[in-house]
Amino acid sequence: MSSIGTYAKSQMWIDNSNFLWRFFVTAVSVGLVVWLMILVEFDIATSMLCVKMVAHTSQLDELFFKLYSRVVPTPAPV
Repeated sequence: MSSIGTYAKSQMWIDNSNFLWRFFVTAVSVGLVVWLMILVEFDIATSMLCVKMVAHTSQLDELFFKLYSRVVPTPAPV
């Protein structure tokens, strides 16, 4: 573990641009979190859209059944 620290300290760009390194890591982390949030929101929106489409389809089926039962009368129960 200490050899990694020694290697990092021997690299001047890591020592000199500590702020830029932190900024890069923070930007990548925030970007990943935002990307995951967008994916989750899209998944929720897609599933809600599917639920709405299924509900809309069942309403259309019910409307069609009502119209069909008016056109073609069902036989009266004996």
